[in-house]
Amino acid sequence: MKRCIYVFCVLVLAGIFTVTGSGIGAAGTSLESYCEGFVSGAIQSPIRIDVQQTSRSVNLDVSVSGQEIQTVDDRTVWRIPNEGIEGKVGYPDLPVVTRWVRVPDNGRIELSFQLSNVSHFAAAPPHAFQLSDAEGSSPQSIDSNSEFNHGIYPPEPVTIGEPVIMRGVRMVVMSFYPIRWDGDAQEYISTQNFQAEISASNERG
Repeated sequence: MKRCIYVFCVLVLAGIFTVTGSGIGAAGTSLESYCEGFVSGAIQSPIRIDVQQTSRSVNLDVSVSGQEIQTVDDRTVWRIPNEGIEGKVGYPDLPVVTRWVRVPDNGRIELSFQLSNVSHFAAAPPHAFQLSDAEGSSPQSIDSNSEFNHGIYPPEPVTIGEPVIMRGVRMVVMSFYPIRWDGDAQEYISTQNFQAEISASNERG
């Protein structure tokens, strides 16, 4: 069954790239979530992504809106409608915007980015993500002894994965982190705009 679901996701994803021709799968997060067993829905995400592509680079202008904030058990919970969370057990439970991006066919991939509309504000620490394996279990908190109360998490606002080939198309998973936690300052860093470039160097990659 898992093999069937994986094949279906790959075929649909390749179809989206064929139809859009923009180099970015707008439903990348929903397809990835479907493979993991979550409800898809990123097509209606409030995230806006403009893409410009050449044979050697891809430029993305990402605008983030629609963040939702709640307080649960004296801890702050952030969500972006129809987007995902990082979902690492024990790590701060924060939203992430993830997309599959088509990249140049050859060369080592390099990422550069700039941020704008960045703000800092104090609020209660985030929960630590955990799986709901017991009925009535309460969320684990990021307390004063946590390693995540020292430094910024996630450490980088934009990341990319290793290139993969799907039906002859070279792609990477690209992640944007609109909300990050600064444990030293006990505040959140909110970013509304990302300008990112993925370029191919002359080195083999």
